[in-house]
Amino acid sequence: MDLVLKTPENAPYRGEKDFSVVIACDDTTAVRVCEILQLLNENLQQEEGRLLYQLWRLETLAFVEMQEPAAVEAAAADMITIGVRDGRELQGMVADWIKRWMDLRAGRPGVLVAVVEAELEAEDAQGKLAQLRAAAALGHLDFFALGDQVGRDAGLVRRLSERVRKLILTQRPGGQGGSPGGRKLPAETQAEGLAWYCARTNPKHEHIAAVHLRKNLNLEVFQPQLRVEHATRRGIVRVVEPLFPGYIFVRCVLEQCLDDIQHANGVQHLVHFGHRIPTVPDSVVAELQECFETEDTLTLEDRISPGDEVTIGEGALSGMHAFVLRLMPARKRVQVLINILGGSTPVEVDRSSVVLDKNTLAEMVPVLAAAN
Repeated sequence: MDLVLKTPENAPYRGEKDFSVVIACDDTTAVRVCEILQLLNENLQQEEGRLLYQLWRLETLAFVEMQEPAAVEAAAADMITIGVRDGRELQGMVADWIKRWMDLRAGRPGVLVAVVEAELEAEDAQGKLAQLRAAAALGHLDFFALGDQVGRDAGLVRRLSERVRKLILTQRPGGQGGSPGGRKLPAETQAEGLAWYCARTNPKHEHIAAVHLRKNLNLEVFQPQLRVEHATRRGIVRVVEPLFPGYIFVRCVLEQCLDDIQHANGVQHLVHFGHRIPTVPDSVVAELQECFETEDTLTLEDRISPGDEVTIGEGALSGMHAFVLRLMPARKRVQVLINILGGSTPVEVDRSSVVLDKNTLAEMVPVLAAAN
């Protein structure tokens, strides 16, 4: 494999050949991280493709504007390497970043590598390693910890290289454990004629995948979206979000389009169970399409009731959580109960400044049903 720095000028990531690595470290651990990356590349020289790596400085993760794109890159990577500094616990900004990309990965296989600037047995390193080991277990990632002694860690690097080699093989068409590729599908997976299937996309690439499948492959794609409100430090922000993050529906004749779909820009693979790719019943898609009759985004309006927990998104009380006491529709205001200085105080606020605390699709189902 060729060791290549990931930049916009390079050819896009090819999941069937390339292996992507995201590195988060500072100046203290950068040299050791580079040594390990070089050793890994040497052990994989017989493999085709590229070892793409991207470097993020730990200091940049303190900025929200940088933390999110770094998390998206880590979620899409095959291996994440973190340089561990002095101290018994991970810095808050690093812990937040790890939690974010773990949520985005949704259990996708991969490798988490901790590079420690001291000996692995050092007391300062044990707390952080325990945190990272637990994170790897929760995220279904293989975990490797490497210390500051190159010779002593040579065996671990070889084991890491073997694990990476297996991951590369599973990503290639027909690889065991990977998504179905170039081989003919078993009979039970083949549907006669057109049928709906569910495609898994790269994080935050639903729209890119949908556009590619429509324009380049001339396929029918269904990508339901919602316009929702979020309370932020800047006030209420209205954003468009997919109804099913990381998934879109595509209608095709599977035998004719499988390879093209799974190599499309933004698509990871079709949802499958082993080598069986199930269809999505036409009735299910049709019912969803009734809710989203046109290509326009469905605006989801909160239906607030007394007792609901809300967040105030604008004004002097922005960011505070409260409970709804009563609605005043004629005045377009809401009376809420806020905890101020240790006591509960009723306050009237504009209805438009209140956002219902519903963060999951399951919690939004009653609201969606009422909207139709």
